[in-house]
Amino acid sequence: MLKDWLVWSKRPEEPPKVAVIDCKESCALPGPVLAHIGELLVSARINPEFLQDAAEKLGWADVSAFALAMRPRIATMRRGNFGEAVSCAMLEQWHSYKIPVYKLRYAITPDQSQPGTDAIAVRIDAADRITEVAFIESKLRTGRAVGVPLQGYQQLQADYDKRVSEALMFVAQRLHESHSPLYEPFMVYLRSRAVTNIDRFKLFLVWELERWAEESLEMIDEHEPKLEGTEIHLVRINGLAAVVDDIYRRMEITVVDDDDAD
Repeated sequence: MLKDWLVWSKRPEEPPKVAVIDCKESCALPGPVLAHIGELLVSARINPEFLQDAAEKLGWADVSAFALAMRPRIATMRRGNFGEAVSCAMLEQWHSYKIPVYKLRYAITPDQSQPGTDAIAVRIDAADRITEVAFIESKLRTGRAVGVPLQGYQQLQADYDKRVSEALMFVAQRLHESHSPLYEPFMVYLRSRAVTNIDRFKLFLVWELERWAEESLEMIDEHEPKLEGTEIHLVRINGLAAVVDDIYRRMEITVVDDDDAD
Protein backbone atom coordinates (compact mmCIF):
# COMPACT_ATOMS: atom_id res chain seq x y z
CA MET A 1 0.00 0.00 0.00
CA LEU A 2 2.80 2.46 0.87
CA LYS A 3 4.28 1.86 -2.60
CA ASP A 4 1.37 3.87 -3.99
CA TRP A 5 2.81 6.93 -2.24
CA LEU A 6 6.51 6.36 -1.52
CA VAL A 7 9.43 4.97 -3.52
CA TRP A 8 12.85 3.94 -2.23
CA SER A 9 16.34 3.46 -3.59
CA LYS A 10 19.63 2.43 -1.99
CA ARG A 11 22.55 4.84 -2.23
CA PRO A 12 25.80 3.48 -3.67
CA GLU A 13 27.82 2.16 -0.76
CA GLU A 14 31.02 4.03 0.01
CA PRO A 15 32.71 2.31 2.95
CA PRO A 16 33.22 3.18 5.71
CA LYS A 17 30.03 5.23 5.40
CA VAL A 18 26.81 3.88 6.89
CA ALA A 19 24.44 2.37 4.31
CA VAL A 20 21.56 4.69 3.39
CA ILE A 21 18.19 4.01 1.75
CA ASP A 22 16.47 7.11 0.38
CA CYS A 23 12.68 7.18 0.42
CA LYS A 24 10.65 9.94 -1.23
CA GLU A 25 7.12 10.68 -2.34
CA SER A 26 6.15 9.69 -5.86
CA CYS A 27 2.88 11.64 -5.65
CA ALA A 28 0.65 13.48 -3.21
CA LEU A 29 -0.66 11.25 -0.43
CA PRO A 30 -3.57 9.25 -1.94
CA GLY A 31 -6.76 8.88 0.10
CA PRO A 32 -6.53 5.05 0.39
CA VAL A 33 -2.94 5.29 1.65
CA LEU A 34 -3.96 7.97 4.15
CA ALA A 35 -6.65 5.62 5.47
CA HIS A 36 -4.13 2.77 5.54
CA ILE A 37 -1.73 4.80 7.70
CA GLY A 38 -4.57 5.52 10.11
CA GLU A 39 -5.13 1.76 10.37
CA LEU A 40 -1.42 1.23 10.99
CA LEU A 41 -1.48 3.71 13.88
CA VAL A 42 -4.43 1.96 15.53
CA SER A 43 -2.96 -1.48 14.83
CA ALA A 44 0.30 -0.49 16.55
CA ARG A 45 -1.68 -0.12 19.78
CA ILE A 46 -4.47 -2.66 19.38
CA ASN A 47 -4.31 -6.11 17.80
CA PRO A 48 -6.70 -5.96 14.80
CA GLU A 49 -7.66 -9.62 15.32
CA PHE A 50 -8.72 -8.75 18.86
CA LEU A 51 -10.75 -5.82 17.53
CA GLN A 52 -12.53 -8.07 15.06
CA ASP A 53 -13.36 -10.64 17.74
CA ALA A 54 -14.45 -7.95 20.19
CA ALA A 55 -16.66 -6.39 17.52
CA GLU A 56 -18.46 -9.70 17.01
CA LYS A 57 -18.97 -10.21 20.74
CA LEU A 58 -19.52 -6.65 21.96
CA GLY A 59 -20.77 -4.72 18.96
CA TRP A 60 -18.98 -2.11 16.89
CA ALA A 61 -20.11 0.85 19.01
CA ASP A 62 -18.36 -0.43 22.14
CA VAL A 63 -15.27 -1.48 20.21
CA SER A 64 -14.98 1.88 18.47
CA ALA A 65 -15.12 3.66 21.81
CA PHE A 66 -12.40 1.38 23.16
CA ALA A 67 -10.19 1.90 20.11
CA LEU A 68 -10.58 5.67 20.39
CA ALA A 69 -9.60 5.53 24.07
CA MET A 70 -6.42 3.64 23.19
CA ARG A 71 -5.20 6.23 20.69
CA PRO A 72 -2.14 8.24 21.74
CA ARG A 73 -2.70 11.37 23.79
CA ILE A 74 0.83 12.45 24.69
CA ALA A 75 1.80 15.54 22.69
CA THR A 76 5.40 14.47 22.19
CA MET A 77 4.32 11.01 21.00
CA ARG A 78 1.86 11.91 18.30
CA ARG A 79 4.03 12.61 15.29
CA GLY A 80 6.62 10.17 16.60
CA ASN A 81 4.04 7.38 16.53
CA PHE A 82 3.44 8.14 12.86
CA GLY A 83 7.15 7.71 12.15
CA GLU A 84 7.33 4.43 14.05
CA ALA A 85 4.22 2.97 12.41
CA VAL A 86 5.35 3.90 8.89
CA SER A 87 8.87 2.59 9.59
CA CYS A 88 7.60 -0.82 10.66
CA ALA A 89 5.23 -0.95 7.69
CA MET A 90 8.09 -0.22 5.29
CA LEU A 91 10.11 -3.11 6.67
CA GLU A 92 7.14 -5.46 6.38
CA GLN A 93 5.80 -4.32 3.00
CA TRP A 94 9.09 -3.66 1.18
CA HIS A 95 11.84 -5.65 2.87
CA SER A 96 10.24 -8.96 3.94
CA TYR A 97 10.48 -8.41 7.69
CA LYS A 98 7.92 -9.33 10.31
CA ILE A 99 7.26 -7.40 13.52
CA PRO A 100 6.58 -10.17 16.06
CA VAL A 101 5.58 -7.86 18.93
CA TYR A 102 4.26 -4.29 18.90
CA LYS A 103 5.44 -2.70 22.15
CA LEU A 104 2.71 -0.07 22.23
CA ARG A 105 0.06 -2.78 22.62
CA TYR A 106 1.49 -3.54 26.05
CA ALA A 107 1.21 -0.02 27.41
CA ILE A 108 -1.14 -0.07 30.40
CA THR A 109 -2.53 3.34 29.46
CA PRO A 110 -2.44 5.30 26.19
CA ASP A 111 -0.18 7.89 27.87
CA GLN A 112 2.49 5.39 28.93
CA SER A 113 5.78 5.57 27.04
CA GLN A 114 8.13 2.61 26.98
CA PRO A 115 11.93 2.79 27.06
CA GLY A 116 14.39 1.01 24.82
CA THR A 117 14.45 0.06 21.16
CA ASP A 118 11.30 1.12 19.30
CA ALA A 119 10.75 -2.29 17.71
CA ILE A 120 12.39 -5.59 16.82
CA ALA A 121 11.85 -7.11 13.37
CA VAL A 122 12.78 -10.55 12.06
CA ARG A 123 13.28 -12.25 8.73
CA ILE A 124 12.22 -15.88 8.39
CA ASP A 125 13.18 -18.44 5.74
CA ALA A 126 11.06 -21.17 4.14
CA ALA A 127 11.95 -23.54 6.98
CA ASP A 128 10.63 -21.05 9.57
CA ARG A 129 14.12 -20.27 10.82
CA ILE A 130 14.97 -16.71 11.83
CA THR A 131 17.71 -15.50 9.50
CA GLU A 132 17.97 -11.89 10.68
CA VAL A 133 16.94 -9.80 13.67
CA ALA A 134 16.73 -6.03 13.24
CA PHE A 135 16.65 -3.50 16.06
CA ILE A 136 14.68 -0.42 15.00
CA GLU A 137 14.87 3.20 16.10
CA SER A 138 12.81 5.93 14.44
CA LYS A 139 13.09 9.71 14.65
CA LEU A 140 10.60 12.16 13.15
CA ARG A 141 11.28 15.86 12.82
CA THR A 142 9.57 18.73 11.01
CA GLY A 143 12.43 21.13 11.81
CA ARG A 144 16.10 21.12 10.83
CA ALA A 145 17.39 19.33 13.97
CA VAL A 146 20.80 18.50 12.48
CA GLY A 147 22.06 16.60 15.54
CA VAL A 148 18.99 14.40 16.09
CA PRO A 149 19.95 11.65 13.59
CA LEU A 150 23.25 11.13 15.43
CA GLN A 151 21.32 11.03 18.70
CA GLY A 152 19.13 8.30 17.21
CA TYR A 153 22.21 6.35 16.11
CA GLN A 154 23.76 6.66 19.55
CA GLN A 155 20.48 5.72 21.21
CA LEU A 156 20.22 2.59 19.07
CA GLN A 157 23.79 1.71 20.00
CA ALA A 158 23.23 2.35 23.70
CA ASP A 159 19.98 0.35 23.76
CA TYR A 160 21.71 -2.58 22.08
CA ASP A 161 24.67 -2.47 24.45
CA LYS A 162 22.69 -1.98 27.66
CA ARG A 163 19.12 -3.14 27.08
CA VAL A 164 19.19 -5.67 24.30
CA SER A 165 18.75 -8.65 26.61
CA GLU A 166 15.70 -6.96 28.16
CA ALA A 167 14.24 -6.12 24.76
CA LEU A 168 14.73 -9.66 23.47
CA MET A 169 13.35 -11.27 26.60
CA PHE A 170 10.33 -8.97 26.41
CA VAL A 171 9.64 -10.22 22.88
CA ALA A 172 10.27 -13.85 23.88
CA GLN A 173 7.85 -13.64 26.78
CA ARG A 174 5.12 -12.05 24.68
CA LEU A 175 5.56 -14.75 22.00
CA HIS A 176 5.31 -17.43 24.68
CA GLU A 177 2.18 -15.93 26.21
CA SER A 178 0.45 -15.69 22.83
CA HIS A 179 1.49 -19.24 21.79
CA SER A 180 3.02 -17.73 18.68
CA PRO A 181 4.59 -20.11 16.12
CA LEU A 182 7.56 -17.71 16.21
CA TYR A 183 8.34 -18.58 19.82
CA GLU A 184 10.45 -21.67 19.16
CA PRO A 185 12.42 -20.11 16.26
CA PHE A 186 13.02 -17.07 18.44
CA MET A 187 14.37 -19.22 21.27
CA VAL A 188 16.67 -20.96 18.79
CA TYR A 189 17.96 -17.54 17.77
CA LEU A 190 18.56 -16.57 21.41
CA ARG A 191 20.47 -19.78 22.07
CA SER A 192 22.69 -19.27 19.03
CA ARG A 193 23.43 -15.54 19.36
CA ALA A 194 26.85 -16.22 20.88
CA VAL A 195 28.05 -18.04 17.75
CA THR A 196 26.03 -16.40 14.98
CA ASN A 197 25.89 -12.80 13.80
CA ILE A 198 22.45 -12.06 12.37
CA ASP A 199 21.71 -8.87 14.33
CA ARG A 200 21.15 -5.75 12.23
CA PHE A 201 20.16 -2.15 13.03
CA LYS A 202 17.69 0.14 11.28
CA LEU A 203 17.59 3.88 11.94
CA PHE A 204 14.52 5.50 10.36
CA LEU A 205 14.66 9.26 9.88
CA VAL A 206 11.24 10.62 8.89
CA TRP A 207 11.89 14.24 7.95
CA GLU A 208 10.34 17.36 6.49
CA LEU A 209 11.72 17.45 2.93
CA GLU A 210 12.87 21.08 2.99
CA ARG A 211 14.43 20.85 6.44
CA TRP A 212 16.77 17.88 5.90
CA ALA A 213 20.54 18.49 6.06
CA GLU A 214 23.07 16.00 4.65
CA GLU A 215 25.37 17.20 7.41
CA SER A 216 23.42 14.87 9.71
CA LEU A 217 24.67 11.81 7.81
CA GLU A 218 28.23 13.15 7.87
CA MET A 219 28.03 13.37 11.66
CA ILE A 220 26.99 9.72 11.85
CA ASP A 221 29.75 8.66 9.44
CA GLU A 222 32.33 10.38 11.62
CA HIS A 223 31.02 8.91 14.87
CA GLU A 224 33.06 6.29 16.71
CA PRO A 225 32.66 3.53 17.63
CA LYS A 226 30.67 2.26 14.68
CA LEU A 227 27.55 0.15 15.13
CA GLU A 228 28.21 -2.57 12.58
CA GLY A 229 25.27 -3.71 10.48
CA THR A 230 23.45 -0.37 10.57
CA GLU A 231 21.24 0.84 7.74
CA ILE A 232 19.67 4.31 7.69
CA HIS A 233 16.28 4.75 6.04
CA LEU A 234 15.89 8.42 5.16
CA VAL A 235 12.21 9.24 4.54
CA ARG A 236 11.69 12.81 3.32
CA ILE A 237 8.13 14.08 3.01
CA ASN A 238 6.99 17.45 1.74
CA GLY A 239 4.85 19.25 4.31
CA LEU A 240 5.34 16.47 6.87
CA ALA A 241 3.66 18.31 9.73
CA ALA A 242 0.54 18.98 7.64
CA VAL A 243 0.44 15.34 6.47
CA VAL A 244 0.63 13.95 9.99
CA ASP A 245 -1.75 16.54 11.40
CA ASP A 246 -4.33 15.74 8.71
CA ILE A 247 -4.15 12.02 9.48
CA TYR A 248 -4.55 12.61 13.21
CA ARG A 249 -7.36 15.11 12.68
CA ARG A 250 -9.25 12.48 10.70
CA MET A 251 -8.71 10.13 13.65
CA GLU A 252 -10.17 12.79 15.98
CA ILE A 253 -6.86 13.34 17.77
CA THR A 254 -5.82 16.86 18.72
CA VAL A 255 -2.37 17.80 17.43
CA VAL A 256 -0.12 20.25 19.28
CA ASP A 257 2.78 22.25 17.89
CA ASP A 258 5.64 20.75 19.93
CA ASP A 259 4.98 17.05 19.42
CA ASP A 260 8.24 16.43 17.57
CA ALA A 261 10.44 18.64 19.73
CA ASP A 262 13.82 17.34 20.86
